[in-house]
Amino acid sequence: MASRTEDRVAAARAELYAGDPAGFTGRRTELAREARADGDRAAATAIGGLRKPSAAASLVNRWARAEPEAAQQLRDLGQQFRRAATSLDADTLRDLATQRRQLVDALVRQVAQVHGSAPSEAVRQEVVGTFNAAIADDAVADLVEQGVLERAAEWSGSFADAAPGPNLTLVHSVSAPAEDAPPRRPGGARTTIGGRRAPGRTAEPDAPDALRRDDGAAAASARATLDEERRRRKEEAAQARRRREEQAAARVAVVEADRAVRAATTAHRDRKAAVTMARKRLAEVQRDVDEAERAFAAAQDALDRAQRELREARDLADRLR
Repeated sequence: MASRTEDRVAAARAELYAGDPAGFTGRRTELAREARADGDRAAATAIGGLRKPSAAASLVNRWARAEPEAAQQLRDLGQQFRRAATSLDADTLRDLATQRRQLVDALVRQVAQVHGSAPSEAVRQEVVGTFNAAIADDAVADLVEQGVLERAAEWSGSFADAAPGPNLTLVHSVSAPAEDAPPRRPGGARTTIGGRRAPGRTAEPDAPDALRRDDGAAAASARATLDEERRRRKEEAAQARRRREEQAAARVAVVEADRAVRAATTAHRDRKAAVTMARKRLAEVQRDVDEAERAFAAAQDALDRAQRELREARDLADRLR
């Protein structure tokens, strides 16, 4: 069951991200002051740490709240991509790629309609990138559907293998507001991933236990991320091995087909077609292997980052003991 503090922070986040960015900073200050006046220091700290969304993120947030069913289409298409990738259905993947472009274009136009005017090209591209990321990653889709994006997101991987992971990055938008983060008090809390704030070295001595529990949760989350990356790396390595075996089998098929062409002159055309198809498959398998190797390298980078984050989380937890 959600606590009173969590409910208060969630309500503040929903209100701030649904509103006009021009009034974000002032209203955030008011809500944090109200929480502090009620004696809820944890809520005041969390609300004060909410970041003002970039221009693109704000457009997507307001659109998602106005058109919740349209936002759900992004998640649905992502699930179709993953099912097609699992079954290695190349025809369906090509059809879905066309659907993705059409859906993203349509939703971007819808965003402009909700906003009342067309955004700049730079902001438009960030909206496009965010929608593509929501298709590829359910975590981004959650933020889009809830209308609580802080920054635009970008997906740099292949939609044939869409899944949360190292291909996803947050965009440090040129359209982000100058007053994006609230001022820091000397020795006070500092902003962390997800907009939460965790105590620094000189946190106030009467900080509530809830903040310390948050730090423990951060360490647990980092460990879970590390475990997930290890599992993903093993899976991708296994996929790479299978694809290399398929590549070797395809090479054998090419050799056998070539021999059959030379031996069976009466069936020359049929054998030549078999060779062509085998070579095409070989090229496809080679592309899959290359993509798997890139994904493996990206997963290794993500594992390294996760290990660093775990060490940082542990250091932070140790300092707070």
